[in-house]
Amino acid sequence: MLLNKLFPNRSIKIDPEDFKDRCGPKVLVARPGEMTPVQQLFDECHFPWQESYQKLLDDFNSPNCGELARETDKPCIKLTVGAARIELWPYHVKSTRDLPPTYFSGRVEREYDHPLDNLKFARDQFAERLSSAKIAIQASNTIGCGWTSGPSNLHLTIFPYELSCEPEKTTRRLYYRKRSSRICSISTYTGFRQKLSSQELEWLHNSQRIIERPNQIKASNFRGIWSNTPIRAERFQREPPETDIPVYESISVSNDGKALIACSQNLTVIPTERITHLAIHTLLPARGGPETWLTLLAVSRHIETTNEEFWIELFCDTATSDFMELAKKLAKAIEKPIRRLEPQYNC
Repeated sequence: MLLNKLFPNRSIKIDPEDFKDRCGPKVLVARPGEMTPVQQLFDECHFPWQESYQKLLDDFNSPNCGELARETDKPCIKLTVGAARIELWPYHVKSTRDLPPTYFSGRVEREYDHPLDNLKFARDQFAERLSSAKIAIQASNTIGCGWTSGPSNLHLTIFPYELSCEPEKTTRRLYYRKRSSRICSISTYTGFRQKLSSQELEWLHNSQRIIERPNQIKASNFRGIWSNTPIRAERFQREPPETDIPVYESISVSNDGKALIACSQNLTVIPTERITHLAIHTLLPARGGPETWLTLLAVSRHIETTNEEFWIELFCDTATSDFMELAKKLAKAIEKPIRRLEPQYNC
């Protein structure tokens, strides 16, 4: 690495055979009810992973409202891990600006002129706090390493010349003239979910199963649900409690009728006062195959000033299923109307 700093134009060749043994991220022990090792690292580095996107905008005085904060836009979050200087940008959805982003991506500032040296440098800084992780080919054109712990994960990635399509177009020297070709990229899913309130926990303990979820991926307990990585912060999605409650793979309603509880890959608790109606969507076969959804339309108060409507999926089947009987049973329990939407073709 010292030679690389002294002689930045030296030619380093990556032999893909050295990294051919594909391997997943290093698995770190994590327990429900506690922060994962990745989340603990975030706290130690003062990374605001639990701050709402709106607060990040306020703190950085940025008006950005797009689906994705471009790297040239604020907020750009800077932190250090060991000797590594890192810049991260959050992904957010406009309807959840009052919730924390769950996905961040960015780069580790370049220390060396070759991406493999930068990857090893970044890996070593994180390894001091998370443990060592093996560097291997991650995809057809990337080499990297990573860590996963419960619902959170962190990945380091480079795009070397030898795995790119560039060998057919240009030389190694010209490829690495681009600063972006040398850096180590970083991405993380923080695993953030909103905690259950005392009222929501009471609804869970005092609820009855209305219908089973047909044709769904099974989750046997709350630990399995907790370990699923949230792709984004959902309005009514909650972190499951440590104590198992028999609501798996079902739609339940609280005994007082004030909450609908959907539990499969995630735990969702929706106040019935926020639900406007149930709906059945059907896609007829065309270029794509048939699909049917049973959803509900909910209303949320966005940043406490406006109301916003959005769909929440309850069931999905890759056939033209008739969910009407299930819908009637659920609609009766929560006293909401049903709408069958006009079928569309899956083009």
